[in-house]
Amino acid sequence: MKVSPRNIYPFFFVSAAIIPASPIFSYYTDFSSPQLYMVFFGLTVCTVLIARNSINSKYLLLSVFLVITLLIESVYWQDSEIAIWGKYLISSILLVGLLSKEGCIKIVNNSYYGLSLMAIFGIIAQIYVLSGGDALLVISNPDGRSAYLFPGTMTNWWLGSFIRPAGTFDEPGSFAFYLAIILAARVIIKKQGRSDIYIATLALSTLSVAYFLFYLLYLFQSGLGYLAKFLLGVAILTLIIPGAYNYSSLLVERFEIVDGSFKGNNRNDLIHNSLNIVKNGNLLFGTMKECMVKSEICVDAYGSYGANPLTLQAAGGIIFSLPYYALILFFLYKASIVKRLRYIVIGLLIVFFVKPYIYSLAYSLIMMLLIRLLMIKMEPHGKYNYSNS
Repeated sequence: MKVSPRNIYPFFFVSAAIIPASPIFSYYTDFSSPQLYMVFFGLTVCTVLIARNSINSKYLLLSVFLVITLLIESVYWQDSEIAIWGKYLISSILLVGLLSKEGCIKIVNNSYYGLSLMAIFGIIAQIYVLSGGDALLVISNPDGRSAYLFPGTMTNWWLGSFIRPAGTFDEPGSFAFYLAIILAARVIIKKQGRSDIYIATLALSTLSVAYFLFYLLYLFQSGLGYLAKFLLGVAILTLIIPGAYNYSSLLVERFEIVDGSFKGNNRNDLIHNSLNIVKNGNLLFGTMKECMVKSEICVDAYGSYGANPLTLQAAGGIIFSLPYYALILFFLYKASIVKRLRYIVIGLLIVFFVKPYIYSLAYSLIMMLLIRLLMIKMEPHGKYNYSNS
Protein backbone atom coordinates (compact mmCIF):
# COMPACT_ATOMS: atom_id res chain seq x y z
CA MET A 1 0.00 0.00 0.00
CA LYS A 2 1.34 3.40 -0.96
CA VAL A 3 2.12 5.62 2.02
CA SER A 4 0.18 8.86 1.52
CA PRO A 5 -1.96 11.20 3.64
CA ARG A 6 -5.12 9.61 2.21
CA ASN A 7 -4.00 6.21 3.48
CA ILE A 8 -2.68 7.46 6.82
CA TYR A 9 -5.50 9.66 8.15
CA PRO A 10 -8.01 6.78 8.53
CA PHE A 11 -5.55 5.19 10.97
CA PHE A 12 -5.22 8.41 12.98
CA PHE A 13 -9.02 8.85 12.98
CA VAL A 14 -9.54 5.35 14.39
CA SER A 15 -6.85 6.02 17.00
CA ALA A 16 -8.58 9.27 18.04
CA ALA A 17 -11.91 7.45 18.39
CA ILE A 18 -10.67 4.39 20.32
CA ILE A 19 -7.44 5.07 22.23
CA PRO A 20 -8.74 7.95 24.46
CA ALA A 21 -11.65 5.71 25.50
CA SER A 22 -9.23 3.24 27.07
CA PRO A 23 -7.79 3.69 30.58
CA ILE A 24 -4.83 1.41 29.80
CA PHE A 25 -3.23 3.85 27.35
CA SER A 26 -3.43 6.71 29.84
CA TYR A 27 -1.97 4.44 32.52
CA TYR A 28 1.11 3.53 30.50
CA THR A 29 1.71 6.88 28.77
CA ASP A 30 0.89 9.31 31.62
CA PHE A 31 -1.26 11.24 29.13
CA SER A 32 -4.86 11.98 30.06
CA SER A 33 -7.69 10.92 27.74
CA PRO A 34 -8.22 14.51 26.46
CA GLN A 35 -4.49 14.82 25.76
CA LEU A 36 -4.41 11.53 23.83
CA TYR A 37 -7.49 12.61 21.92
CA MET A 38 -5.99 15.95 20.92
CA VAL A 39 -2.77 14.27 19.71
CA PHE A 40 -4.52 11.84 17.37
CA PHE A 41 -7.22 14.32 16.41
CA GLY A 42 -4.54 16.84 15.46
CA LEU A 43 -2.67 14.24 13.41
CA THR A 44 -5.91 13.35 11.63
CA VAL A 45 -6.67 16.98 10.78
CA CYS A 46 -3.12 17.59 9.53
CA THR A 47 -3.08 14.55 7.24
CA VAL A 48 -6.60 15.29 5.97
CA LEU A 49 -5.59 18.85 5.08
CA ILE A 50 -2.39 17.64 3.43
CA ALA A 51 -4.57 15.30 1.38
CA ARG A 52 -6.30 18.49 0.17
CA ASN A 53 -9.78 17.46 1.21
CA SER A 54 -12.31 20.29 1.25
CA ILE A 55 -15.00 20.65 3.87
CA ASN A 56 -18.61 19.96 3.00
CA SER A 57 -20.61 23.16 3.55
CA LYS A 58 -23.43 21.30 5.31
CA TYR A 59 -21.12 20.38 8.18
CA LEU A 60 -19.77 23.91 8.39
CA LEU A 61 -23.30 25.28 8.76
CA LEU A 62 -24.12 22.61 11.33
CA SER A 63 -21.08 23.65 13.38
CA VAL A 64 -22.10 27.32 13.25
CA PHE A 65 -25.61 26.43 14.41
CA LEU A 66 -24.20 24.43 17.31
CA VAL A 67 -21.92 27.30 18.35
CA ILE A 68 -24.92 29.65 18.39
CA THR A 69 -26.99 27.32 20.61
CA LEU A 70 -24.13 26.95 23.09
CA LEU A 71 -23.59 30.71 23.17
CA ILE A 72 -27.28 31.21 23.97
CA GLU A 73 -27.00 28.68 26.81
CA SER A 74 -23.80 30.34 28.02
CA VAL A 75 -25.34 33.83 28.06
CA TYR A 76 -28.39 32.58 29.97
CA TRP A 77 -26.24 31.02 32.71
CA GLN A 78 -23.55 33.74 32.46
CA ASP A 79 -20.84 31.10 32.31
CA SER A 80 -18.32 31.08 29.45
CA GLU A 81 -17.33 27.49 30.22
CA ILE A 82 -20.61 26.29 28.73
CA ALA A 83 -19.72 27.93 25.42
CA ILE A 84 -16.71 25.65 24.99
CA TRP A 85 -18.48 22.53 26.27
CA GLY A 86 -19.29 21.50 22.71
CA LYS A 87 -15.67 21.57 21.53
CA TYR A 88 -15.49 17.81 20.94
CA LEU A 89 -18.76 17.67 19.02
CA ILE A 90 -18.01 20.77 16.94
CA SER A 91 -14.51 19.58 16.07
CA SER A 92 -15.90 16.13 15.19
CA ILE A 93 -18.48 17.65 12.85
CA LEU A 94 -15.82 19.73 11.09
CA LEU A 95 -13.41 16.79 10.77
CA VAL A 96 -16.05 14.43 9.43
CA GLY A 97 -17.07 17.12 6.95
CA LEU A 98 -13.49 17.05 5.65
CA LEU A 99 -13.40 13.30 5.08
CA SER A 100 -13.69 11.82 1.63
CA LYS A 101 -16.15 9.00 1.14
CA GLU A 102 -13.32 6.61 0.39
CA GLY A 103 -11.70 7.70 3.65
CA CYS A 104 -14.92 7.01 5.58
CA ILE A 105 -14.99 3.46 4.22
CA LYS A 106 -11.35 2.88 5.21
CA ILE A 107 -12.09 4.16 8.71
CA VAL A 108 -15.03 1.78 9.07
CA ASN A 109 -13.02 -1.22 7.85
CA ASN A 110 -9.99 -0.39 10.01
CA SER A 111 -12.26 -0.01 13.05
CA TYR A 112 -13.95 -3.31 12.24
CA TYR A 113 -10.67 -5.22 12.15
CA GLY A 114 -9.55 -3.76 15.47
CA LEU A 115 -12.87 -4.32 17.25
CA SER A 116 -13.11 -7.85 15.81
CA LEU A 117 -9.78 -8.71 17.43
CA MET A 118 -11.09 -7.33 20.73
CA ALA A 119 -14.18 -9.55 20.46
CA ILE A 120 -12.11 -12.65 19.70
CA PHE A 121 -9.57 -11.98 22.44
CA GLY A 122 -12.43 -11.28 24.82
CA ILE A 123 -13.60 -14.88 24.46
CA ILE A 124 -10.02 -16.10 24.95
CA ALA A 125 -9.81 -14.00 28.12
CA GLN A 126 -13.07 -15.51 29.37
CA ILE A 127 -11.65 -19.01 28.87
CA TYR A 128 -8.53 -17.88 30.75
CA VAL A 129 -10.64 -16.69 33.70
CA LEU A 130 -12.77 -19.85 33.67
CA SER A 131 -9.53 -21.83 33.87
CA GLY A 132 -8.61 -20.02 37.07
CA GLY A 133 -6.54 -17.18 35.60
CA ASP A 134 -6.07 -14.01 37.59
CA ALA A 135 -5.93 -10.36 36.54
CA LEU A 136 -2.53 -9.20 35.32
CA LEU A 137 -3.09 -5.61 36.41
CA VAL A 138 -5.64 -3.54 38.32
CA ILE A 139 -5.96 0.19 37.61
CA SER A 140 -8.58 2.86 38.26
CA ASN A 141 -11.07 3.94 35.60
CA PRO A 142 -11.85 7.66 35.24
CA ASP A 143 -15.10 7.03 37.14
CA GLY A 144 -13.17 5.60 40.09
CA ARG A 145 -14.12 1.97 39.54
CA SER A 146 -11.41 -0.70 39.26
CA ALA A 147 -10.41 -1.90 35.79
CA TYR A 148 -8.89 -5.36 35.46
CA LEU A 149 -6.46 -6.32 32.72
CA PHE A 150 -6.57 -9.95 31.56
CA PRO A 151 -4.72 -11.54 28.63
CA GLY A 152 -6.78 -10.25 25.69
CA THR A 153 -9.17 -7.80 27.33
CA MET A 154 -9.95 -5.29 30.04
CA THR A 155 -13.11 -5.10 32.12
CA ASN A 156 -14.58 -3.39 35.16
CA TRP A 157 -16.91 -6.37 35.77
CA TRP A 158 -15.36 -9.51 37.26
CA LEU A 159 -17.27 -11.95 39.45
CA GLY A 160 -15.70 -15.27 40.38
CA SER A 161 -14.86 -17.11 37.19
CA PHE A 162 -16.84 -14.84 34.90
CA ILE A 163 -16.05 -11.50 33.25
CA ARG A 164 -17.74 -9.19 30.79
CA PRO A 165 -15.06 -8.39 28.18
CA ALA A 166 -14.56 -4.71 27.35
CA GLY A 167 -11.68 -4.88 24.88
CA THR A 168 -9.49 -1.85 25.50
CA PHE A 169 -12.46 0.24 26.68
CA ASP A 170 -13.31 1.41 30.18
CA GLU A 171 -16.39 -0.80 30.46
CA PRO A 172 -18.24 -3.52 28.48
CA GLY A 173 -21.08 -1.20 27.46
CA SER A 174 -18.66 1.14 25.71
CA PHE A 175 -17.13 -1.73 23.75
CA ALA A 176 -20.60 -2.95 22.76
CA PHE A 177 -21.58 0.60 21.74
CA TYR A 178 -18.58 1.04 19.44
CA LEU A 179 -18.96 -2.38 17.88
CA ALA A 180 -22.68 -1.81 17.26
CA ILE A 181 -21.90 1.42 15.40
CA ILE A 182 -19.21 -0.19 13.24
CA LEU A 183 -21.35 -3.25 12.47
CA ALA A 184 -24.17 -0.91 11.44
CA ALA A 185 -21.73 1.17 9.37
CA ARG A 186 -20.67 -1.99 7.50
CA VAL A 187 -24.32 -2.61 6.66
CA ILE A 188 -24.76 0.99 5.48
CA ILE A 189 -21.78 0.83 3.11
CA LYS A 190 -22.71 -2.71 1.99
CA LYS A 191 -19.48 -4.28 3.23
CA GLN A 192 -21.14 -6.73 5.61
CA GLY A 193 -19.88 -10.30 5.34
CA ARG A 194 -20.44 -13.60 7.10
CA SER A 195 -17.65 -12.79 9.53
CA ASP A 196 -19.66 -9.80 10.75
CA ILE A 197 -22.35 -12.14 12.08
CA TYR A 198 -19.75 -14.17 13.96
CA ILE A 199 -18.15 -11.08 15.50
CA ALA A 200 -21.56 -9.65 16.42
CA THR A 201 -22.36 -12.93 18.19
CA LEU A 202 -19.07 -13.00 20.10
CA ALA A 203 -19.84 -9.52 21.46
CA LEU A 204 -22.87 -10.90 23.30
CA SER A 205 -20.30 -11.83 25.94
CA THR A 206 -20.43 -8.17 27.05
CA LEU A 207 -23.89 -8.94 28.47
CA SER A 208 -25.06 -5.49 27.48
CA VAL A 209 -28.87 -5.42 27.45
CA ALA A 210 -28.92 -2.66 24.82
CA TYR A 211 -26.47 -4.58 22.64
CA PHE A 212 -28.59 -7.73 22.92
CA LEU A 213 -31.59 -5.82 21.56
CA PHE A 214 -29.39 -4.33 18.83
CA TYR A 215 -28.16 -7.82 18.00
CA LEU A 216 -31.70 -9.14 17.51
CA LEU A 217 -32.46 -6.32 15.07
CA TYR A 218 -29.07 -6.87 13.40
CA LEU A 219 -30.09 -10.49 12.74
CA PHE A 220 -33.36 -9.34 11.16
CA GLN A 221 -31.35 -6.88 9.07
CA SER A 222 -29.09 -9.75 7.95
CA GLY A 223 -31.96 -11.98 6.88
CA LEU A 224 -31.70 -14.15 9.99
CA GLY A 225 -34.98 -13.20 11.59
CA TYR A 226 -35.70 -16.83 12.46
CA LEU A 227 -32.56 -16.90 14.61
CA ALA A 228 -33.53 -13.63 16.29
CA LYS A 229 -36.93 -15.06 17.15
CA PHE A 230 -35.31 -18.21 18.54
CA LEU A 231 -32.92 -16.21 20.73
CA LEU A 232 -35.74 -14.00 21.94
CA GLY A 233 -37.69 -17.13 22.88
CA VAL A 234 -34.68 -18.51 24.75
CA ALA A 235 -34.29 -15.20 26.59
CA ILE A 236 -37.95 -15.27 27.65
CA LEU A 237 -37.65 -18.87 28.85
CA THR A 238 -34.54 -17.88 30.76
CA LEU A 239 -36.55 -15.22 32.57
CA ILE A 240 -39.29 -17.70 33.40
CA ILE A 241 -37.08 -20.66 34.37
CA PRO A 242 -33.80 -19.19 35.64
CA GLY A 243 -33.00 -22.36 37.59
CA ALA A 244 -32.59 -24.27 34.33
CA TYR A 245 -29.09 -22.83 33.95
CA ASN A 246 -26.13 -23.52 36.22
CA TYR A 247 -24.78 -20.03 35.68
CA SER A 248 -28.16 -18.29 35.96
CA SER A 249 -27.04 -16.23 38.95
CA LEU A 250 -24.53 -14.50 36.66
CA LEU A 251 -26.16 -14.43 33.25
CA VAL A 252 -29.86 -14.27 34.02
CA GLU A 253 -29.31 -11.47 36.54
CA ARG A 254 -28.77 -9.11 33.61
CA PHE A 255 -32.29 -9.87 32.33
CA GLU A 256 -34.17 -10.83 35.50
CA ILE A 257 -37.42 -8.95 36.13
CA VAL A 258 -37.70 -7.44 39.60
CA ASP A 259 -40.64 -5.21 40.52
CA GLY A 260 -41.69 -4.99 36.90
CA SER A 261 -38.31 -3.91 35.49
CA PHE A 262 -35.06 -5.49 34.35
CA LYS A 263 -32.68 -6.01 37.25
CA GLY A 264 -29.71 -5.76 34.87
CA ASN A 265 -31.01 -2.49 33.56
CA ASN A 266 -30.24 0.26 36.09
CA ARG A 267 -31.71 2.98 33.90
CA ASN A 268 -35.10 3.19 35.59
CA ASP A 269 -33.50 5.06 38.51
CA LEU A 270 -31.45 7.17 36.10
CA ILE A 271 -34.56 8.17 34.13
CA HIS A 272 -36.43 8.88 37.37
CA ASN A 273 -33.63 11.18 38.56
CA SER A 274 -33.51 12.88 35.17
CA LEU A 275 -37.24 13.54 35.31
CA ASN A 276 -36.85 15.09 38.75
CA ILE A 277 -34.20 17.45 37.42
CA VAL A 278 -36.36 18.38 34.42
CA LYS A 279 -39.40 19.05 36.63
CA ASN A 280 -37.41 21.32 38.92
CA GLY A 281 -35.81 23.37 36.19
CA ASN A 282 -36.31 25.55 33.16
CA LEU A 283 -37.51 23.53 30.17
CA LEU A 284 -35.31 25.49 27.76
CA PHE A 285 -32.13 25.90 29.81
CA GLY A 286 -32.17 23.24 32.50
CA THR A 287 -32.00 23.37 36.29
CA MET A 288 -28.45 24.38 37.17
CA LYS A 289 -25.32 25.08 35.13
CA GLU A 290 -23.36 22.56 37.20
CA CYS A 291 -25.30 19.76 35.47
CA MET A 292 -23.39 20.72 32.32
CA VAL A 293 -19.95 21.74 33.55
CA LYS A 294 -19.57 20.03 36.95
CA SER A 295 -21.86 17.03 36.88
CA GLU A 296 -20.71 15.70 40.28
CA ILE A 297 -22.44 18.67 41.96
CA CYS A 298 -25.65 17.87 40.12
CA VAL A 299 -25.32 14.18 41.04
CA ASP A 300 -24.94 15.11 44.72
CA ALA A 301 -28.15 17.12 44.50
CA TYR A 302 -30.33 14.79 42.41
CA GLY A 303 -28.54 11.45 42.13
CA SER A 304 -27.03 9.89 38.98
CA TYR A 305 -28.82 10.87 35.80
CA GLY A 306 -26.56 9.67 32.97
CA ALA A 307 -26.92 6.94 30.33
CA ASN A 308 -30.55 7.54 29.38
CA PRO A 309 -32.47 9.54 26.73
CA LEU A 310 -33.22 12.37 29.19
CA THR A 311 -29.64 12.94 30.33
CA LEU A 312 -28.92 15.98 28.17
CA GLN A 313 -32.40 17.46 28.69
CA ALA A 314 -31.80 17.21 32.43
CA ALA A 315 -28.33 18.70 32.08
CA GLY A 316 -29.15 21.80 30.05
CA GLY A 317 -32.72 21.83 28.81
CA ILE A 318 -33.93 21.85 25.21
CA ILE A 319 -31.19 24.19 23.97
CA PHE A 320 -28.37 21.99 25.25
CA SER A 321 -30.01 18.69 24.23
CA LEU A 322 -31.11 19.88 20.78
CA PRO A 323 -28.20 18.23 18.87
CA TYR A 324 -28.92 14.87 20.51
CA TYR A 325 -32.64 14.92 19.77
CA ALA A 326 -31.93 16.15 16.25
CA LEU A 327 -29.74 13.06 15.86
CA ILE A 328 -32.60 10.84 17.04
CA LEU A 329 -35.03 12.51 14.60
CA PHE A 330 -32.50 12.08 11.79
CA PHE A 331 -32.32 8.35 12.47
CA LEU A 332 -36.10 8.05 12.61
CA TYR A 333 -36.28 9.87 9.27
CA LYS A 334 -33.73 7.49 7.74
CA ALA A 335 -35.61 4.49 9.10
CA SER A 336 -38.81 5.71 7.44
CA ILE A 337 -37.38 6.41 3.97
CA VAL A 338 -34.56 3.84 3.55
CA LYS A 339 -36.34 0.51 3.77
CA ARG A 340 -33.24 -1.67 3.60
CA LEU A 341 -31.76 0.04 6.70
CA ARG A 342 -34.88 0.05 8.84
CA TYR A 343 -33.87 -2.68 11.30
CA ILE A 344 -30.30 -1.49 11.74
CA VAL A 345 -31.32 2.14 12.26
CA ILE A 346 -33.82 1.14 14.94
CA GLY A 347 -31.06 -0.91 16.56
CA LEU A 348 -28.81 2.15 16.56
CA LEU A 349 -31.53 4.21 18.21
CA ILE A 350 -31.54 1.72 21.10
CA VAL A 351 -27.79 2.06 21.71
CA PHE A 352 -27.99 5.86 21.38
CA PHE A 353 -30.74 5.93 24.01
CA VAL A 354 -28.37 4.40 26.58
CA LYS A 355 -25.23 6.24 25.40
CA PRO A 356 -26.33 9.85 24.76
CA TYR A 357 -22.77 11.14 24.97
CA ILE A 358 -22.81 13.25 21.85
CA TYR A 359 -20.70 15.95 23.53
CA SER A 360 -18.02 13.54 24.80
CA LEU A 361 -14.57 13.07 23.33
CA ALA A 362 -14.20 10.01 21.07
CA TYR A 363 -17.95 9.20 21.32
CA SER A 364 -18.85 12.30 19.30
CA LEU A 365 -16.30 11.35 16.65
CA ILE A 366 -17.71 7.88 16.03
CA MET A 367 -21.29 9.18 16.09
CA MET A 368 -20.57 11.85 13.51
CA LEU A 369 -18.84 9.30 11.27
CA LEU A 370 -22.09 7.35 11.23
CA ILE A 371 -24.06 10.47 10.31
CA ARG A 372 -21.62 11.10 7.46
CA LEU A 373 -22.17 7.58 6.13
CA LEU A 374 -25.95 7.90 6.29
CA MET A 375 -25.77 11.14 4.30
CA ILE A 376 -23.69 9.64 1.49
CA LYS A 377 -25.65 9.27 -1.73
CA MET A 378 -25.39 5.84 -3.31
CA GLU A 379 -25.56 4.62 -6.87
CA PRO A 380 -27.55 1.55 -7.93
CA HIS A 381 -25.95 -1.87 -7.38
CA GLY A 382 -24.40 -0.74 -4.09
CA LYS A 383 -21.47 1.26 -5.47
CA TYR A 384 -20.55 4.56 -3.93
CA ASN A 385 -20.93 7.74 -5.85
CA TYR A 386 -17.80 9.81 -5.15
CA SER A 387 -19.29 13.07 -6.35
CA ASN A 388 -20.07 15.67 -3.70
CA SER A 389 -23.07 14.93 -1.53
